[in-house]
Amino acid sequence: SVTANQATGKVQISVPKSIVGSPSESAPWYCTVLVGSDNLGAWRKVAMVEKSLIFIRWLPDPDVARATWQSRVMAAKVEPRPMDILVPEGMTQKSVLLGFNENTGTYARVPAVGPIPGRPYFTIAVTPSSRIIQVGKSAQVSVNVKRFLGYSQTVSLEATGLPSGVSVNFSPTSGTPPFTSTLTISVAKETTSGIYEITVRASDGTISHTAPLKIWVAERVVEITDPVGDDYGPGTYRYPESAYFQGKTGLFDITKFMFFEDAQNYYFAVEFAADRLGGNVWSGEVGFSYQLVEVWVDCKPGGETIPFSREGPRIKIEEAHAWDFGIQITGFYKPHKARRNWVVFAGQYDVITGVLTVSCDLASRTVLASLPKSIVRQYLGDLPTDYKWHAVIISGSQDGFSEYWSWRLALPENEATPAEREWKILGANSAAYAVGVSPNVLDIIVPPGRDQRTVLSGFNTNAFGVEGYTVVPAVPLVAEVEAPVEKPTEIPVLPIIGVIVIVIIVAAVALMKRK
Repeated sequence: SVTANQATGKVQISVPKSIVGSPSESAPWYCTVLVGSDNLGAWRKVAMVEKSLIFIRWLPDPDVARATWQSRVMAAKVEPRPMDILVPEGMTQKSVLLGFNENTGTYARVPAVGPIPGRPYFTIAVTPSSRIIQVGKSAQVSVNVKRFLGYSQTVSLEATGLPSGVSVNFSPTSGTPPFTSTLTISVAKETTSGIYEITVRASDGTISHTAPLKIWVAERVVEITDPVGDDYGPGTYRYPESAYFQGKTGLFDITKFMFFEDAQNYYFAVEFAADRLGGNVWSGEVGFSYQLVEVWVDCKPGGETIPFSREGPRIKIEEAHAWDFGIQITGFYKPHKARRNWVVFAGQYDVITGVLTVSCDLASRTVLASLPKSIVRQYLGDLPTDYKWHAVIISGSQDGFSEYWSWRLALPENEATPAEREWKILGANSAAYAVGVSPNVLDIIVPPGRDQRTVLSGFNTNAFGVEGYTVVPAVPLVAEVEAPVEKPTEIPVLPIIGVIVIVIIVAAVALMKRK
């Protein structure tokens, strides 16, 4: 997967270790780094032209002899296309890239750089690289320190950049790689909510390596889990037959949903079963491609029961928890057939883009959306503080060519054409599809005691369109409340002793009177 940071100008390429393995003491890695100009997924070609919007320009040399040489190079097709390369110490880029031979048709040989880093070393990684922590609580992450090329020094761990109210504890605090330390992050109740960047540092006194850890300190955190292996809609759906989907599992399978907030934003985090979210196969700007999530929130009395995306999911929401605002989360910001990554409010006639911020953490298989509270107040006013929030959380397959708010449609297996079988969800009920009430939802979080198959099969084939949509329940967005600690009944020891003494004295006086 490839990610880019426009602010820092950095591009990061991640390759699963399960595919390429890892360097070892006996087989260190060497690498060749080439940078060129992209032309629709291919290397941009070089051309001897004065002006061009397509080619890399290699301006003809004023010297006739050199211009003739350039022509021979172009005719032999050995002109190098990299704009920049990484070269070993003592070599120059120019000498390397001029190493071709136009007479024999031989390309320039670019040497590899290595071994990486050329001596025994260690690495550090934090898993997961982000955590959501409610004020007054704690969370743990693993700090993994590995060795390469026979590294054998003691490495100590520390964390820097801690905000006020946040403390950490490593167990163990040091070790000889390879080893794993458990890092516990504790957040005091008075800690200001927000997003914080912590740096975890590993050092042997001479060499240091760091790994980032992002924490969200939230005022309340709601966490809901969902069964694994149920991204089959009403129980019959299966993935399209395109090679993009074959061999993939858990692409749309929600395993956990988290709702939390700080002073400025509401956050919605959705964890999926698919490793690294299945890969960013269609180059989504956010970093993922397959998934589409909608969350329909009931946060005040009133609202609507039909999602704004209507024929996208093809569901209705129970009237008791009609939605007041809804969000759509995808890996794309740019609209195609429809706008994506939006928020919409009940009573409004269009979605709002540009206010919902979407990101993803491939390592933890999580997509995250943040919505400014100011936007919610702008459209809904001040929300009642005593109202119990609910939400409907659904997932589907993102389809940039869909006419239905980017939802990939589900078709009956026996009615799909070969082209449709390649790109549509298969397994929809024929009767429901015929009247436009078959849902396109692949996974939904349902309350305890409710079954996803039953919920998504509740459509009415005797009605047409919206009237026949299945009605889905909402789940409460209520943070876990710590039960109050019951104090044991305190026995007033001293008063009891006093009473006993008085009783003894009275008894003694009575006995003396009798005598």
